[in-house]
Amino acid sequence: MNNHELDYLVGMTEDAALRTLYDADISYRVVRRDSIVSTVTSDMIPERVNLSIDNGKVTKAEYG
Repeated sequence: MNNHELDYLVGMTEDAALRTLYDADISYRVVRRDSIVSTVTSDMIPERVNLSIDNGKVTKAEYG
């Protein structure tokens, strides 16, 4: 898996990105929203998508 495969999510609203991932049956979590870093487990799940959100839009998406 390559993080560049997720570039299509960057710039989407949070709602649109979550709906897109949910509809595709892709596991995801929000790891940062604005300046607040979420407490997340340290387990590495290669197919899970980690999202960073700023001002309601996805600014970073990566596997893990």
